[in-house]
Amino acid sequence: MTEYGSAQIESVVHLLTEVEKNLEEVKSSIDQKKRDLQELAREEVEKAKEEVLKQAEENMRKDLDKIRVETEAEAQKILADSEAGLKDLKKKIDKSFQEALQLVTKTVLGE
Repeated sequence: MTEYGSAQIESVVHLLTEVEKNLEEVKSSIDQKKRDLQELAREEVEKAKEEVLKQAEENMRKDLDKIRVETEAEAQKILADSEAGLKDLKKKIDKSFQEALQLVTKTVLGE
């Protein structure tokens, strides 16, 4: 083999070694980017999950507030109706008491 042929072989071997080194670097870079992408995806999933939970809690809070307001209004209506019924009952009792008193008075007086 000649010096020229030997130099070419060494050059090709050196070139192949550089290519192999570059391929390893590219593979390593791809692996790192893959890990970075997976981590980013996990973070985004966690953010989305937190946002969904936050929105669900907000909706639940709004629904509960609405139910509370409606329930309080219904309770006030029931209370007002009960007070009105109590007043009516008291009037009827007073009227019946007055009628009974008049009846007793008439009976005692012999009228």
